[in-house]
Formats: sequence, structure tokens, C-alpha cells
Amino acid sequence: VSADRSGSLTTDGGQFCKLGLYTRRILLLVELLEELLGDTDINTVNASNKTLLHAAAEHGHLSIIQLLIHKGARLDLQDNVGHTALHKAASQQGHSDTVIQLLQGKADPKVKDRQGRTALHWAAASQEESCVVDLLLSAKTNPNITDNEKKTALHVAAAAGQVDAVTSLLSYKAKAGTRDMDGSTPLHYAAAEDRNAWRKTPLHAAAEKGHDNVVGLLLEAGAKINSTDQNKDTPLHCAARGGHQERKEGGNSPFLNCDKGRGRIV
Repeated sequence: VSADRSGSLTTDGGQFCKLGLYTRRILLLVELLEELLGDTDINTVNASNKTLLHAAAEHGHLSIIQLLIHKGARLDLQDNVGHTALHKAASQQGHSDTVIQLLQGKADPKVKDRQGRTALHWAAASQEESCVVDLLLSAKTNPNITDNEKKTALHVAAAAGQVDAVTSLLSYKAKAGTRDMDGSTPLHYAAAEDRNAWRKTPLHAAAEKGHDNVVGLLLEAGAKINSTDQNKDTPLHCAARGGHQERKEGGNSPFLNCDKGRGRIV
């Protein structure tokens, strides 16, 4: 117990108390839902063809998802726009636990919506950290599936400026040369100076993580080697900070064969 500025006593564990209350409310909600369901068809849909599982996944209600799966919810039913529960979970921030639960329940990550997009496409465009992208890729999702515009998840991530997702997809062998309906490759988008909150480009991220193959692909696509982030660091600085200085100076580094004036491999 401690005193705040007004002299009132506060409990240091106040946040834990709030968390406990929230947990109890969720458990009560699950119990109430289980009672209300009775013999109701668990896969009943509303006017938008959304099931209870769609709603629970969209809002990240993990306990309810577990109950619905236990009750026999069909994981791959699609709503009016073709979204499954996995599409809903993958496109939301902070729902990695929901994605894990759905994948463990054997949700199919290959299902496409009306736009031809899989859950991986939506995760790649989300502001969520790339952990959901990594989860879907770890579940053997094909990173090179294309949507109706012939865009892969890599196109979508690059266009949205999701640096970590771009790097993750490339490390899982996403094809950097796939062309969409406009003839653009993902790396055309990535090399166009898309930046994250720290003004890092995909080249910064790949250099810092030591992904030499990704660095080479980005440089070939025209990524600028002298771009600076908010700390005024170039990708070369990031390579050194990430412990890859020796490789940067070694004979196999893609940086050594780069025309620094134009940011491309020579």
C-alpha cells in the first residue's frame, strides 16, 4: 500500500484487482452463454452470415472461443465477405492468443475471402506486431498464395509499410519477384521508402537481423542504402548494432557489391 499525491492510500496491486474482476466477469459470461445455448445450433448465423465464433474471434474473447470449439463450432464457416473466424482474429491487434487457439482447433489458414485473401494477407496488413504473421507461417501457410489482384501477403505488407512483416515473410521464402496485376513486385513497394514508427525501412530491419538474402533482394529492387531512421542510422549502422559487423565487412556481404550512390547491387 502506498500514498498518492493527495495523501490517499492506494493499492499497488490495483491493476491486478481489476484484472481479477475482468477475469471473473468473463467466466460468468461463459457460464451464462453455456446455459443460454442449451440445444441451440452453435453454428447459427446472423444477417451477415456471422456465427458466434466470428464475433468471439473479432473481439478476442478467448474463453468463449474455447467453449464454442468444445461445443462443436465449425471453424471455417464464412460470413458475407468470406471471412472465417481466423480472418477476423488475424486482422485485429493483440489477438495472437486467439489465432493460436483457432489454429490448434484446426482452422484452415488457406481459406480465401471474397477478395481472394487468406488470414495471412490480413495479418500482414495489420498494425499488430509480426507475431501473428509468424504464427500463420509456422502453421505451414503458403506465403505465396495470391489474392484476386495477384497480390501475395508480401505485397500487402510492403504496401502497408509493415517492416517486420515484410522481413518475416521474406525469411519464410516468400517470393520477392511475384508480380501483381499492375506488374509490381512486393519489393517495388518495400523499396519505396515505406517506414515504421521509428522511420526504419525494410532494409534497416533486414540488416539489423542479419538477413543477408533479404538485404540483397531489397538492394536489387532499389532500396536506398543511405536512408536514415529517426536516430540518423543507416542500414549499415543497423547491421553493426545487430552484431553483423563482421559479416558486413566480410566477402559475402551484399553491402560490399552495392552502388552506394544509387542503392543497388552492381
